[in-house]
Amino acid sequence: MKVMKFSIRTILIIAFASLLFSCGSQNDDHKGESTNHNVELNNGDKWQANPETVDGNNKMKELISDFESNNNSDYGQLKESLQQEFKLIFERCTMTGESHNQLHNYLVPIPKILKKMENGTDSEKQKAVEQLKTHLDSFSNYFK
Repeated sequence: MKVMKFSIRTILIIAFASLLFSCGSQNDDHKGESTNHNVELNNGDKWQANPETVDGNNKMKELISDFESNNNSDYGQLKESLQQEFKLIFERCTMTGESHNQLHNYLVPIPKILKKMENGTDSEKQKAVEQLKTHLDSFSNYFK
């Protein structure tokens, strides 16, 4: 009997894709470069996010801050830590309705940014870290 082996990356991609499709997201035409990725406010107000989502976003920001303050250059380890926290955001999400849809709009660019930390020069990887940091900072523009 053959046993299929899946990497964590493959499982995350499948999980993320299934969550997007289950939420009815129609945002496949994006490039992941925008920090707001079509996130809309709730009639001018911020959406209420569950505490675990807020904590997850803050934890990702903290991971980047620690990485930078320690002059670390192990982008692979940073990427793995960020992916793990990203996965936990999905696992702990209790949001429903339009706030949930808007959260997914916000989360869509993150895997593409993380992928940029996989290959390339350290300069390119650092650019991806800066892009992710900017994106994570934008969370508070849309969610409370």
